Order: sequence, then structure tokens, then C-alpha cells
Amino acid sequence: MEELLNKGAFELSRMIKRKEVSPVEVVNAHINRIKNVNDKINAVITFRFEEALLEARKSEEKILKGETRGLLCGVPLTVKESISMQGYPLTAGSIFRKGKLAEEDSIVVQYLKQEGAIILGQTNTPECNFWMESHNKIYGRTKNPYDTDRTPGGSSGGEGAIVGAGGVPFGIGSDIAGSIRMPAAFCGIFGHRPSSHLIPIKGHAFCERVDQQNLDQSEIKNNLVIGPLCRKSEDLFPLIKIMSGAHDKEFHAHEAQLHFLKTDWSDYKIYLCPSPDIHFASYPDKEISDTIELAGKTFSDHGAKIEYLDNKIFYDAFEIWQSELTDANPHSLSEEFGNGKSLSLIKELGYRLIGKSHLTLPGLLMCLGEKVFHRSEKEVKYIIEKGINLSHKLENMLGTNALILMPVFPRVAPKNKTPLMRPLDWNYTTIFSALDFPASSVPMGLNAQNIPLAVQIIGNRDQDYQIILAAKLLDKVYGGWKMPQD
Repeated sequence: MEELLNKGAFELSRMIKRKEVSPVEVVNAHINRIKNVNDKINAVITFRFEEALLEARKSEEKILKGETRGLLCGVPLTVKESISMQGYPLTAGSIFRKGKLAEEDSIVVQYLKQEGAIILGQTNTPECNFWMESHNKIYGRTKNPYDTDRTPGGSSGGEGAIVGAGGVPFGIGSDIAGSIRMPAAFCGIFGHRPSSHLIPIKGHAFCERVDQQNLDQSEIKNNLVIGPLCRKSEDLFPLIKIMSGAHDKEFHAHEAQLHFLKTDWSDYKIYLCPSPDIHFASYPDKEISDTIELAGKTFSDHGAKIEYLDNKIFYDAFEIWQSELTDANPHSLSEEFGNGKSLSLIKELGYRLIGKSHLTLPGLLMCLGEKVFHRSEKEVKYIIEKGINLSHKLENMLGTNALILMPVFPRVAPKNKTPLMRPLDWNYTTIFSALDFPASSVPMGLNAQNIPLAVQIIGNRDQDYQIILAAKLLDKVYGGWKMPQD
């Protein structure tokens, strides 16, 4: 049944409904794959294999009786540990939350279960979801399935790793700075940061201290999103539709266009930014810039007009993202890491010296960095105004028929522990989280070392379907996700 590991979620669902394969066979194939790879990559950190097989048998019984089942009948997935599943850990990788269990399913988990999806387990994150490597003091370090000496990224790194390893056809992650897009890029899969209003975020650990009655109107809703990571581009749109609860009629109005591969792009303009100059971030490696150029040429070959952006257009990405997050979240990082209680960073530094810190080194440095980069209220407002001006510029530029292509990260998946040497390289993705523009990471094949290459595609707000149309073309031309060699 190894061929099942190369199928997309909805292809598997169709096969199950046609009785070409049973839910039990599909779930078993993916459980066996997880068992084969997880000791090496440590992506899945809680398991529900017995429960999943029981659910698969129940699905099989209903199918044999001819009873109608959901859109994801018998299809397995995993869920990021910081997205609540009733009765399962909700620590977000923080030692201060160890032992905490979710009291109820998040809304997005409820929607997926209603469609017959079967959860195989939870996946790892960095401490409090704040770093680009998925490592914490509860579950340890997750590694990249293409090269275990490399990171799968963060904060949805466990999802990226297990989907990239072929362990599940899709998974659920979250993104507040690039936390879906970086793991997708590093692990050779598709990952989408949706327009913020589409998918409910209730049940995410980061939202616990936000007024739940007004969560959808809160400022944090514009920055933090929940979205899919998957191995097939054709799954992106229907997954978002399910995860949104199918309430957004404007979004669903574009569904018919996605049933076909768009090959005529003469009505589109593609803006390229292959070598962005972003404050505090490294310049991209040549193979990264060349990948963006190659993606741009693909659209040009299909009729699109190509225009290059000023490489400094996103120069202030970090300052804008940090100011927007400061404005949206009244709690400091030391409070977030301390689970509501502000940590003494002096004490944590002392604990670090004797090897007893409660925080990982990246977590400690993030808290210290917040102090170093602290800005006055006046400075924050000034930077936010710069962000608003850039947002208006992007809105006008993108309109209803334009996309931006640029790197997700300045290099391929870095070696484990090395991101601390260039700690702000994640700012290739932050600006679109800060300004709430939808964006996808799309695989572009493997480099000479068999490490995934990727392109980031950005569209206008509420134009997610255009990004997915573009992802499907690149998937067709470059072959999309490729199973890593064990």
C-alpha cells in the first residue's frame, strides 16, 4: 500500500468512496509510515493510532452500508500541538504549560472531524511557537526528513516534517510570522497562510488570554492564522473551504475556476523580487534567487507580464511586524513564555549558566531581544503608519490580477542549531503576516544536495484562489512534492 503515501487527501477520499481502498488500509499505511520515520525526525509527539483505526473501521462500516460520509471520509491527518484537541496536550512546547490538556476541540478540528477526517496524532512546535526551529524542553527537537542534520523550520515544523516525510497527506498548522510557509519550504510541500478572516483561530494556545467573545474582532486575528500544509496543490482550496466552515460565500465563488489548470496567464502581472534587501536579514543565496527567476519565467512562458520590484520594498519588514504584534498583543514575550507570569530574565540567565534554565536558548534570546528592540508608543505608531502605507501600496499594485513571487527564506533548510547565527532571516515572511496578505510556499524541486527549493507567492487580500491557481501551475511544471529518500 505504499502507493497510497503519494496520494493527496481528496484523491484518497475519492478512492475510499469508490471502494477502491478502505479507510483502514489508508490509515494503516500512514501509521506504518509514521512508525518508520518518526524515530529519526521526531515530528509526531502524541499518538492516537488505536483510536484512529477504530474510527477508520467505523467509517468503513458506514461506507459498506452506503451511508453518506464527509468530504474527507477516512483520510488521516496530524494537528499542530498548539491547536486544541480535547483531552490532548496543549503546551505549545512550554515547560510552564507541561501537563495542560485541551478542554475542547478547536473549531477547525471540529470542522475536519465533521467531514470524516481521522487524526493520527499531534506534532511538535518550538517553545511557545516562537522560533524557526521546532525544539522545546518537553518534546525535544524535530528534524528535516530530507536531511536529519537540518531543521524542518518552525513553528509548524512538526507538521512540515511529517507531511514532507509522507506520514500524512495533510496537516494543520498556524502562522504568525511565516510558521506555515517556512516549514513547507524546508520540507518540500505546499503551505498556505490564508486571508485572516477565513479560518477561525479559536482553540489556538496563543489566543487563550484574549477575550474569547470578541476574538474574531481582535487585532491578533489579523496576524495569527490557522492553515493547511499538504503534499498536493489541488488539496489547498478544498481544505481551506472545510476549515473555514464553508461560510465565506465570496471565497467559495471561485471554486469552479480551480477545477481546471490555468495555462493562459496573459491577463496577469507577476511581480518578481528574487533578491530582497530586508533589514537584519541575509541576502538570498544564488540558488534561491535563481529559483524565483525560474518560477517567474514559467509564468512569462504562459503569457504573464513580468515586472521587477524594488528590492528594498520590504526593507522594514521586521520593524513593521514587531510593531504590529506589540500593538495587537498586550502581553510581553516573557509573559507568553511564562504562561501569564512575567519571567525574570536575569534569573533565567543565571539558570542558563548552571544548565537549569526553564527556557530554550532561542526562547531566552527572543525574550531578551524584545527588551533590546523595545520601542516607545510613539515609535510603534510611526512604524505602524509605515506599514499602513505599504499595505495600501501593495493593495493597489496587486489589484485583482497580480501576484508577487519572492523567496520564503534566504537559503534552503539550515543545519540544526545554526539559525541562531542569523536570527532574523525569517523576515522574508513576516511582512505579509503583519499586513494580512495571503501567501503560499510552493515546492520547486530539489537542489543538488536533494534539499527542497521553494517560492513564496503573495496575493491581494481575499484573493487566495489566485495564489492556489499559481501553485497548481508550478506543481504541474516542477512536479510538486517528492518523497524523501530514506
